[in-house]
Parts: sequence; C-alpha cells; structure tokens
Amino acid sequence: MKTALGKIGFALFAAACMAGPLQAQEYPSKPVNILLGYSPGGSGDTIARFVAEELSKALGQPFVVQNRPGAAGIIAAEAVARSAPDGYTLLSGSSTELSANVSVYKQLPYDPRKDFEPIIQYSIQPNVLMIKAKDARLPISSVRELVDYAKANPGKVSYGSAGNGSTQHLAMEALSMRAGVELLHVPYKGGANAIADLLGGQIDVNFSPLPEIIGHIKSGRLKALAVSSSQRSALLPDVPTMNEAGVAGYEFVGWHGLVAPAGTPKAVVDKLNAAIQKALQNDLGRRLTEAGLTVTGGTPEQARQRLNDSIKLYGELVKASGMPLM
Repeated sequence: MKTALGKIGFALFAAACMAGPLQAQEYPSKPVNILLGYSPGGSGDTIARFVAEELSKALGQPFVVQNRPGAAGIIAAEAVARSAPDGYTLLSGSSTELSANVSVYKQLPYDPRKDFEPIIQYSIQPNVLMIKAKDARLPISSVRELVDYAKANPGKVSYGSAGNGSTQHLAMEALSMRAGVELLHVPYKGGANAIADLLGGQIDVNFSPLPEIIGHIKSGRLKALAVSSSQRSALLPDVPTMNEAGVAGYEFVGWHGLVAPAGTPKAVVDKLNAAIQKALQNDLGRRLTEAGLTVTGGTPEQARQRLNDSIKLYGELVKASGMPLM
C-alpha cells in the first residue's frame, strides 16, 4: 500500500515538474492578443506592431495588437491585469501606465508590481520639445525664448500629452519645475491626437516621443527645440539637448516593454523573452533604432528591476512637482 502511494506521489511530482516545459512547448497554440492603451499612430502603437510581427514569425501564431485607448493607459492595463494568466493576453506597456500612474492616481485599479509578470523592456526613447513651424501666434524659436515667453505669459502657453500622468505630461512638468514657468496642460487619449492639434494650431507646444514626430520635423511642419535625453539624437544631430538649450540638469526619457498577467507560467514568460531578445538583436532592434529609440532588452528579472526603479523615479518627480493627484 505504502509502495503504491509512493509511486502515485512520485508520478504526481513528476507530472508537475513536466508541466512547465510542456506548456512552453505547446505555447502558443492559438492567436495571442497584445493590448495597447493608446490610439493608433503613436510610438507605442508602432513599437507594439513591430513586436507583434516579430513574435508572429518566431512563434508561428498570430500576435494581434488591440488598441484600447483612454485614461493614460489604465483601461488596457486593467484589462490585462484581470485576464487569465495563460500568456494569451499581454500588454505592450510604457513607463506611463506601468510606472508613473502609481504616483499620479489616488486609486489605481491595478498594482504594476503585483499584478504583472514583466517579460522584457524593448527600448527607451527621448521626447522632443517642439512647436509648429512658422507659427505667428507664438514668437519663439528656442527653448530660452519659450521659457522667457512663458514667464511673461503665465498659464497661456498650452501643451498636449497622451493623458494625465503620461511621459509627455511629466516631461513638461519637469520643464515647468526646473525653468520656473506655468504652462497649460491639455490631455488627450493618445500622443497622435496631441500632435494633430499641434499641427492644427490648437495647442502651442509639445513634448512628444521622437518616433512619432520625426517625419513632421523632417518635412518642416514642426520645429524641434530640444531633445529630452542627456545626449543628442543621431536622427536630429543639430537639435540640442535640454541641458545644452539652457535647462540645467534636465533629462527625461520614457520606455516600452511587454508584460503578462501575474501568475503566467515562467516557461511561457521565458519563451516570449527569448523570442523578443533574439529579434532585438536582428530586425526588431534595427527597426527600433531607425525609429530613434535606444534598444535595451534583457531578462525578465532585469525588466522587473527597471520597472521598480522607474516607479521610484516617477514618484520622486510627481512629489517634487506638486502635481495634484488624479
């Protein structure tokens, strides 16, 4: 009897040990949805579609991007956090919904540190401070002139963002704090919407991710005043950093990465990580670099550490800026 029970116990133990590898071998056996908290056309949308395309090729099943814009990415993030932890619903997230929102909102319907399994961070990106080219309403052509004009006209210079607490919003809050100016924030459901209104003259200035606006800058429709990173961009070598433009000590970059619901099997997380890591070393990395991004990559453990570090950094910025909580 004891021998029989012992054999049964061993069999169950062996089956449990095999579950992870078998799950990884079988995954994915059907299409995978990648949710995105922003409208089509923005940098997050572009990156998510690059990643989905590479995963589809590498893993043999369709990876489909679904846009669920609104509330600074919260709608999509909450949906993924509440999804089954089986690897078939993922979030292509950013530093907004996965880091900044923790400090920006009084009550967040998810906890990025507890409700997600970080898979990989794809890249970091600089924002570009810009104005509409040849805008007669705003007599400025440099960061210094923008600061001087804003000081002389407090609360009258408007800027857009992808939503409250988005990286664009916090980037401008950092500028306001360091330069001592008061600007008018106009939140949108996505960065592409803010750019459209900048081009249309509905807002005055914008801090937007480089991939979203490089075409408008090259065409002459928008004028770049500075980049938010500590070094100049290879795509805009003549555009100064904010520090070079006169805002001492300024640096602010966003990031994008892939996460799954908490409890997703490690074997599945590792399989996704390996596929993206390989792609980042080849076509995906090239495409992201050409778009003006800095490729990162790394392990799921590194992605989790970067997430925690980012939450701390944004929390310190929100607290220092005195931004009211949503």
